[in-house]
Amino acid sequence: MYVARVISVARGGGDYRAVFAWAELDPGFARSQVLLAVSEDGVPFDDTAGPRLVAPQDTKGGRYVSELNQLWVGTVDPVVDSGH
Repeated sequence: MYVARVISVARGGGDYRAVFAWAELDPGFARSQVLLAVSEDGVPFDDTAGPRLVAPQDTKGGRYVSELNQLWVGTVDPVVDSGH
């Protein structure tokens, strides 16, 4: 598996999805952070809110995933190799 082809897809409430390249998650490669939050200001989220995935460096918050319910990690090879 080539690390450059690894991606992670986070899915949350309302079927909202965000995609991250593996390099964004590897602290040895990038200086960005992706955080999995389970509380805010020391107060745990209730069970209905679920955890949140936050990319603080995203200035517009486009990859803020609330009510995180699935985190998938895989390669893009099937997509790239099939020509789609």
